[in-house]
Amino acid sequence: MNEPIEISAREQAIGGSWWDLFLYLFGGFGLFVAASLALAGRFERIDLRVTLAAILLNVLFIGGAPYVLGILRGRLDWAELGLRPLRWKPEYGLGIFLTTAVLLPVRAALALGVQLLAEGGMASVEARAALIFPDGLNLAGFLVAFLGVGVLAPLAEEFYFRGLLQGWFRQRLPALPAVTITALLFGLAHFDSPGVAASAFLLGLVMGWAYENTRSLAVPMGMHVLTNSVAILIGAAAMLLQNALGAP
Repeated sequence: MNEPIEISAREQAIGGSWWDLFLYLFGGFGLFVAASLALAGRFERIDLRVTLAAILLNVLFIGGAPYVLGILRGRLDWAELGLRPLRWKPEYGLGIFLTTAVLLPVRAALALGVQLLAEGGMASVEARAALIFPDGLNLAGFLVAFLGVGVLAPLAEEFYFRGLLQGWFRQRLPALPAVTITALLFGLAHFDSPGVAASAFLLGLVMGWAYENTRSLAVPMGMHVLTNSVAILIGAAAMLLQNALGAP
């Protein structure tokens, strides 16, 4: 596990260049950022349309990059992207549940500490929350947040960060630096909020090691979907409580 994965003759010939990494980074996340900025400039206020569009851009550019830049270009196959059969074991499900239960409060504490140190307040976190629930809590907004942020975005991001990027680094580096670099990129992808970026980095480390040890995206995808879905449910519950108490 501490040595780079041996690169096959096929990968050496067509799939392992630094040019490929450049395309993966800028053809995936780079285009996503550019499209998001263009989207932001078209709307005067954030509403459910903006939230839905942001989710679709995430799925299109982040989730689509491995397929377009990897599969269609003949650089990678589905197994090399982590979509390989996994003999499911009960401990995998238990591990996903327990890891999520432990990580949620730890990540929350880390995010709060970093956020207060970096900004002295919660403005960027509140802005992110406003994008997830732009019109307050209603059925349509909840469904968009739960399905989009809780399910679709995590699947797209694991396909991209663990399957595509970690796979590229792992061909050249031992497990620890490959997982750490990918987790750093995952954290930087949440740059709009320092606290969320730090929390995402920690989550990326855990999901990276899960992928390293299973060689299948099923486990990190399960972790990511569960942690995001629970976060959405907690946020919705907090809003319900706030409304019930009549808080502003």
